[in-house]
Amino acid sequence: MAFDKRKALQNALTFTQQGKWDKAITEYLAILRADPKALVGGPALANPRSPILPALLDLCSQQKVPLHFVSWHIYSSDPKRIRATIDNAVLALAKSDLDIGRMYAELVEDGEIRERIWGMIAAEHDRSREGVLKTSGQQELLEDLPWLRQSIRVRNPNTDPLNLVQVEWLRRLRDAERREDAAGQAECRELLRLTIEGVAAGMRTTG
Repeated sequence: MAFDKRKALQNALTFTQQGKWDKAITEYLAILRADPKALVGGPALANPRSPILPALLDLCSQQKVPLHFVSWHIYSSDPKRIRATIDNAVLALAKSDLDIGRMYAELVEDGEIRERIWGMIAAEHDRSREGVLKTSGQQELLEDLPWLRQSIRVRNPNTDPLNLVQVEWLRRLRDAERREDAAGQAECRELLRLTIEGVAAGMRTTG
């Protein structure tokens, strides 16, 4: 059955109008009051691209309600589809680099927010890695594809400098914005565009 975006949006609107989001948020806050260390999230989507997700994120942002994780699952008993999902997760994790990610995190000026959000990202990365390795029965990511693992290792020294340059130009763009320097902003954005293209080409992905 084809995905009907209009129907999904209507369902999301109906869901919100029925007050179910407000009820969920009330429950979340009650959990956090009872146990401040608890992690709360949802909404167990069958499709991670569902329009319900941005609606939930927007509402949580507006009402300043923490959302520690987003959960989703597959409605399928097809082993090929499930395997494809796991393989995609393995590849995404293999391509990720927390050291590079940390450099981007340093752009966040509020130290408390930076450390809290980055801690969540790093912890989730570690949990995801552990989970896919247990599920796949492997000791290392891409253990069954050594040529791809080696390709990523060879690629990283060439793309890492582009990430460093990108972080620097993001800093300069912010500085130009504070100074209301239109010419400086235009230059920074053009150079940032080039670094984005370079990183995407090096990683062979636009994600």
